[in-house]
Amino acid sequence: MIDKLIEVCEGEIGVCEPKGDDKYIKYYNETGGMDFNMNVAWCAIFVTWCKAMAGIDKSIIPHFASCDMGKEWFEKRGLYKKARAYGGDYAPKKGDIIFFSSGYTQKDSTHVGIVTSLSGNAVSTIEGNTSNRVARRSYSVASKYIIGYGVPEYNEGYDTYTVKKGDSLWKIAKEVLGNGMRYSEIMEINNMEDAKIFPGDSLYLPRS
Repeated sequence: MIDKLIEVCEGEIGVCEPKGDDKYIKYYNETGGMDFNMNVAWCAIFVTWCKAMAGIDKSIIPHFASCDMGKEWFEKRGLYKKARAYGGDYAPKKGDIIFFSSGYTQKDSTHVGIVTSLSGNAVSTIEGNTSNRVARRSYSVASKYIIGYGVPEYNEGYDTYTVKKGDSLWKIAKEVLGNGMRYSEIMEINNMEDAKIFPGDSLYLPRS
């Protein structure tokens, strides 16, 4: 699920204004019942578009166009972690939603992106509407510009299974879920386009 999200984000790198971003805004208007013009700030809309294209439910990452609303959604669910510059000690992970503030305050998030990795003290991201385009960025985790992270519960309602030698989706579904036909559920949950799996792969399985 997380890998699919990052794959979708990476596929959009380089998309820029004045027209490239229109598809994100149009999608948000069509699915959210909104009527934003094509000049609206679209960093949060980009996050929404990417998670939707990755098949991630709004119960995991919300549908949001306002950075503050996205931040508040995670806060209300106890899934928001303050950044280091604001007293937090959380180490961001791939797939986290990263919130920024140009005013360096928890009260006003002005930008948002998606974490792709953490290496040492550098957190890497993909962001929409950064210099009017989709681009990779990197920051010190101690940067005051980063105010915190939304931590999606990607595995809520699922168990994790590590693929072993000799496994197939049918075999896993039969032995773990009790019915080989449920392999299609595994594919859907993990956003798989085909049934190929390899030893060491990590899969989400429905709890039955």
